[in-house]
Amino acid sequence: MDIEQAKTFLAENHRGVLATYRQSGALQMSPILIGVDDEGRAIISSRETAYKVQVCRSSSSSSGITIDSDWWKKFIELLKPFQLDPHILEGLSLATNNLLMKEVQDEARVKVILEKIQIFDDRDLFGKGEFRFSTRVHSRNFGGQYNEFEIPAEGYLSVSDKEGRNTIDLNVEIFEGHLIDHLAIEITGAEYDTKKLKDDLTPYRRIFQGPVKHWLGSIGPSNEQIEPEILGSWAIWYRIEEI
Repeated sequence: MDIEQAKTFLAENHRGVLATYRQSGALQMSPILIGVDDEGRAIISSRETAYKVQVCRSSSSSSGITIDSDWWKKFIELLKPFQLDPHILEGLSLATNNLLMKEVQDEARVKVILEKIQIFDDRDLFGKGEFRFSTRVHSRNFGGQYNEFEIPAEGYLSVSDKEGRNTIDLNVEIFEGHLIDHLAIEITGAEYDTKKLKDDLTPYRRIFQGPVKHWLGSIGPSNEQIEPEILGSWAIWYRIEEI
């Protein structure tokens, strides 16, 4: 592939990954949208406060890769260091500018923290219930992202349904990623008796769509008429934070 073919490829295929190095030496990778300016330079855009911009400022080198929609057929590696220029968008075509500005306006790096779980029925007549929970958080943005965790990683959480003793404080991160307009959260649980028999809890599922800024904040039971975070015998609280 020669340079003109590479320019054409970049003009038609905008999704890629930016790779930089943190001061610790660890690799930092971020999904990006790439455009081409009139001089044939590959251009990406982001907010001044975005984490990838901070990493680019502190990194001695950075590279990128752009992949076509078929994923395996074609890709281009961008090996030269990226330069930060706050004025470069002023000289771009309208189409390229709109593409890159969508990245600035809509993209956000977020994390989801599972704060606590409350049990209303421990399903044990003589003591505490033994519970395990699974979290699955995914997004279709940037080619698909998926995080899955078991809580606890090993063993069980012993909890009563008696008031004052029925809350499990967790504050566990269950997702971190770049989002534009989609996030799906699924949390399932089960109580296990001494014979390891499994008694499933009602599963929790919620999908967030639209601008990320509309989802940010704490999610949990409040005074709403419909309480999706109360699932009969248990309830959950979590928060979505921008990084």
